[in-house]
Amino acid sequence: MLILLAYMKVLLLFLYFLPNNVGGCLVVKPKNPDLQNCKCSIDLFNQDDIRNNNGGSYLANQKAWNPIVTATDSCGLLITCDPIAGVSSFMTVMFRSNGNPLYLNRVVSRQSTYLPQPRSIDNLTCDESENGTYQWHYYGSPLPDLSLSCIADEDSCKCSSIIIEGFPTVSSRMKSDPNRCGYFNASCERPEGTYPFLFSVDKYAITAGSSSYVYKYDDLMCLKEEDGAFNWYFANLRMPNPSLSCAADVQIYGKGTIEKHCLMTGDRGDRTVRCVDHPLDSKVKIWIARGTRVINPAVACVKLEIQKDDVPMNGCQCPPIKHIDALGIIQMDSHTSWLARKLIIRASIAVDSNCEVSFNAALLGMADFQLMLLRDEAPPIFMRRYLKDDIKPAKVVLDDLTCRKVGNAYKWDYGSSKITDKTLYMIGFPKGKIAVKCTTNTRKWTVDKAVDVPTIDVIYAVCVDFR
Repeated sequence: MLILLAYMKVLLLFLYFLPNNVGGCLVVKPKNPDLQNCKCSIDLFNQDDIRNNNGGSYLANQKAWNPIVTATDSCGLLITCDPIAGVSSFMTVMFRSNGNPLYLNRVVSRQSTYLPQPRSIDNLTCDESENGTYQWHYYGSPLPDLSLSCIADEDSCKCSSIIIEGFPTVSSRMKSDPNRCGYFNASCERPEGTYPFLFSVDKYAITAGSSSYVYKYDDLMCLKEEDGAFNWYFANLRMPNPSLSCAADVQIYGKGTIEKHCLMTGDRGDRTVRCVDHPLDSKVKIWIARGTRVINPAVACVKLEIQKDDVPMNGCQCPPIKHIDALGIIQMDSHTSWLARKLIIRASIAVDSNCEVSFNAALLGMADFQLMLLRDEAPPIFMRRYLKDDIKPAKVVLDDLTCRKVGNAYKWDYGSSKITDKTLYMIGFPKGKIAVKCTTNTRKWTVDKAVDVPTIDVIYAVCVDFR
């Protein structure tokens, strides 16, 4: 009996030390995140972290787990979210303490919907600050912190059905899996010139931002809320009882020039906005303001600035001077309509009681531009040109544009040329790259001279390609 007990002790000791033997039995857990020699840091968020995050707390009731993160010496991140038990559809999400989350990758039924994993983050850099520390920057804007998490997306059929109104054509993007109720395409074949918009109570209409006639809604998720109920969210925008219907841009945003693939609705503020590729699909564009994803940064500016409007004449009796947008230029004759293809910016025009016409060139900052006078009955006049490095005064008097009395009427002269139009239009055509911001207290677009400008920026809340 004693011999048997001694034998069992030896056997237990052998089993105890067996896992630590060499030859492949030793399991070493890899470092995660493994940032190599990158001097910036990241955190991995769990549900409690998400619940305490101001911008991302709406995701706190979803299952959350750590992604696998590695970095190159130049701080390029590679991020992978693997499935966990009971979850085959999920998002890779970037969090920060002073902004909304950004969806970096989507997996539906174990399939990445855009690019394969691991995913990187475009325009994310680790830069040295003035005090010698290192900090992440996203599209040139500093991030106080950066955190990552994998977020489950398994509840799409627990939300109320999306109401289809009118003529949208809707089809599943995952016909092999009927449990993906928010994963669909939408298009509008009629009425002609319309696009599918999502509507919800007390929300502006949302378009998914597609550059083709088929629209996808990768930002749309059905999420569990604190009270146990389920609700639809488009990114961070809560959308109770949503409906989908076809509408024209002019019905939603009013008359003017609007790029449908860039306009959405939601956050507002005094920010510089940029239109960039969505990480979930480069054919979809999103707004970035100071490194944060926002949903339509300034609806008020859209509604005001895309309208043609009169310049105050202050008692001057000559024909009125108006601002004009690209849609108005298209409707002019062949002398002028070709200019609608150009980048357009509102010129700050003033007319005094003596009919002296001037404009504020200083607002255009570091940009090449030409001030133009458009007429219905003749070719446009190139009035002033400024190069990027020229001094741009706050008041430039257009002394070659004068008002004269002819009989009982008043008419404009430009130099020795008599202008017979009943209305004149002033417009600026910048060359190169500029950035603008919307100041909500004045509801006006102004040039932000302190910003590094990417290849795409915003004029009149329209995404403009400067190529």
